Amino acid sequence: MPYLIAVTHFAMWWGGRSAPARFFVPMLPLLAIPAGVGWSRIRHRATRATVLAALAVTAFSSMALVFVDGGRLAFNVRETYAVWLEWLTSSTDLATGVPAWWRDRETLLYRDVAIWGLSFFAWWAVLRAVEGRHWLRSRGRLAAALGVAYAAAAMVALTIVWTLAGVDGRNVAPAQLEVLRRLGSERRTFTMVLPTFRRLRLEQVPPLLRLEPRPSTAPGGAGPNDRPLYQVAGVPAGRYRLHAQGSATTGWLMIGIGRDQFSLKSGPLGNPPQPIDLDFPVDVRAIVVRGDEQARRSVRALTIEPLSIVPAVARLASDYARRAVRYGTTSVYFLDDRAFAEPEAFWIGGARNATVVIQPEGSATSATLLVRNAPVDNHVTFESGAWRDAWSPGAGEERRVQVPLDPQRGVALLTITTSAGFRPSAFDPKSRDDRFLGVWIKIVAE
Repeated sequence: MPYLIAVTHFAMWWGGRSAPARFFVPMLPLLAIPAGVGWSRIRHRATRATVLAALAVTAFSSMALVFVDGGRLAFNVRETYAVWLEWLTSSTDLATGVPAWWRDRETLLYRDVAIWGLSFFAWWAVLRAVEGRHWLRSRGRLAAALGVAYAAAAMVALTIVWTLAGVDGRNVAPAQLEVLRRLGSERRTFTMVLPTFRRLRLEQVPPLLRLEPRPSTAPGGAGPNDRPLYQVAGVPAGRYRLHAQGSATTGWLMIGIGRDQFSLKSGPLGNPPQPIDLDFPVDVRAIVVRGDEQARRSVRALTIEPLSIVPAVARLASDYARRAVRYGTTSVYFLDDRAFAEPEAFWIGGARNATVVIQPEGSATSATLLVRNAPVDNHVTFESGAWRDAWSPGAGEERRVQVPLDPQRGVALLTITTSAGFRPSAFDPKSRDDRFLGVWIKIVAE
């Protein structure tokens, strides 16, 4: 306990994504002997069953941290809720109902610990009182009673903590998003309306949903306007309508799909605010809503209305877009990290391939790209469906490329491959740009 108190009150460099309890790990081997002594001295069946249940929960949580997504759940950013609790259930907000050290005041931690401790102690005392009854003599009945008792203890503690924190334990938006993801990925779905059991077609389901995400608690970036107002992660391909709500909305709103400087839609808020339509040709990392200081004060809620979802048979790609940039009237979605987006154009990395989705506005049948080669000899190929174009430019050579669009979707899934590249810092001693770049591409307005 003295060691734990010391390390949890010591300011340290967090280092980005880290394992929150890493400082306590060196103490675990020292607890082996006390744990063994404690186990050998247990005399009551209810207590021994409780310890075994705690061991099972520990094993389950450890396996989740280690094996899910290659250990992703074991690492958190500073001042955020436990990621594995969000993974455990998307429809219930477990993270805000359990003790968390990083909140505004340490007294909140002690309060929540006391609530959980008293709830479990009370139900343990009940089990101790009835463990000798004849109807609890068998191990199976005791295990069933233990599960019911501690499930009730967890529900009581969660409800009390949620009530005191003033939050709604239901987490509706992630559950609705999961429905949309299934509609966009499953080739066969069966949907119906309860309690009438009326069958629904796939295209009838999205308009029935209204997503009302909670304000983002993610830490900020370089400035106050970098902190998102709302973040909705893992959004499937489809059309959405956003409604910002507030008593008197003012300010500037920016909507993108990542935590970067780029946005797909931006503009001043009206009073009343006008709906904002988004059309995603592929799955996107997130809908990220940011605003200036006025918007942060005036926007009180956000509603996302799904209009339609791209069915599984019509999906362009299985990957999701990591970032998106709007160039004039054309949106470009980047499906990997092998391209480098800039405000006016983008680079494809040298000696590699990158995949982008080009989505012009209107009814165009093709997209025009101005392609400028790096200051080295290169070989560049463009592939989109059955269409293919190859080019072997000299140093700094330029040309225009007409990329055909899918006539039904009005977009193009384009893969660009380069055979060579350069580093700007190697050509210009004053440059600090160490990226290995192949070709520079700009969307040309028709």
